[in-house]
Amino acid sequence: MYKRQSQVREAQKLESLGTLAGGVAHDFNNLLGVIRGNAELARESLDDRDEVADHLAAVLDASERARDLVRQILTFSRRTTPHEHIVDLGHVVRTLVPMLRSLIPRTVQLDVMGGDDVYAIRGDVTQLQQLLFNLCSNAEYAMRPTNGGVLEIRLDIILSPDDMPADSGRVVRMRVRDTGVGMPADVRDRVFEPFFTTKPTGEGTGLGLSVLHGIVASHGGRVRVESTPGEGTTFDVVLPLIAEGLGATPGPTGHATPHGTHAVSRGSLAGNAPNANGSERDVLMGARIMLVDDEPAVARVVERALTRLGCRVRAFSDPGEALAALALAPTETDLVLTDQTMPGMTGDVLTEGVHRLCPGLPVVIVTGYSYRLTPERLAAIGAAAILQKPVPLAVLGNTVAAALRGDVIEAGGLGS
Repeated sequence: MYKRQSQVREAQKLESLGTLAGGVAHDFNNLLGVIRGNAELARESLDDRDEVADHLAAVLDASERARDLVRQILTFSRRTTPHEHIVDLGHVVRTLVPMLRSLIPRTVQLDVMGGDDVYAIRGDVTQLQQLLFNLCSNAEYAMRPTNGGVLEIRLDIILSPDDMPADSGRVVRMRVRDTGVGMPADVRDRVFEPFFTTKPTGEGTGLGLSVLHGIVASHGGRVRVESTPGEGTTFDVVLPLIAEGLGATPGPTGHATPHGTHAVSRGSLAGNAPNANGSERDVLMGARIMLVDDEPAVARVVERALTRLGCRVRAFSDPGEALAALALAPTETDLVLTDQTMPGMTGDVLTEGVHRLCPGLPVVIVTGYSYRLTPERLAAIGAAAILQKPVPLAVLGNTVAAALRGDVIEAGGLGS
């Protein structure tokens, strides 16, 4: 029986890693783009030591973020036999947030509340990580039809429910709430059944929530779900709180120890720009480019590269602000260059808004990964070009020049 349970957990973990792969590809391609873009800019600035130093500092920073991302993936994916320790659930949540941010599109607002406090329980760190990952993965999927929303993770302490005695009389409640499409009662009542899934064939095995239920039960806890169609879903996981270790601070693996902290960091996005030939420089010289990207490191690389080619670049971190600026001065922009995954508005939706204001204005979308950019979607929005990150600087310059000329550009490099 134990061997079968272990096999089911490992199978579900593989499914979770598959889900994570797309988000990690997005963040990792961003980091590679920052590294590659700054390295190319540094190579072209060898006569300016201060500028070279700035570019190399950005390369080192992005490399460290990539290293941290790989460490988090390896920690999550390692094959282990469950080992119970005193664990700070707040620390488990805090250290998993960067990987969750990789999974969750920027159109989803991630709110974490109560995660700075210490919640000492007895449990297995890897299983607790998988529990939270499963809940957030399902929440993200439920918000795809609504093109984003709010994912809330809240930790607090409540009195033990009647059906769950706890030595301390209190339990930790981890609430994961989304504003997605919700579930009807007949689906909600079956969510913990093994192999039950509402996802299309090939997109899920139906093991995620059944494994979650088993993990919670093995930790002496309970899980409850509330959901209403059109109003989202809330999962409450309650786990016994223990008195021992309540004053401890979290160690690097989530175990409660007398000392120790663990810093985490986010990945970032990347685009690049070009070495253009003479004819392309003529097209690019003085071209007014509206750059829309919520990642500062990426925006800096792209802005510097295009500026070197003679472009006049206005950078926006908020796509809504970019549209507002375009509405105020619709004739002062020659091309829009936008990231695909951003808070509040994706690049394809921004493209539609641009074309409502300025029909025919070329838009180039840069993406690392997006399930939204199907061939049908691309045909509908009429983007001038789609580029996959990391993009060599020369490719970006050539593509921007071609879009400004109105050339027909074959879209490529889509998906992951």
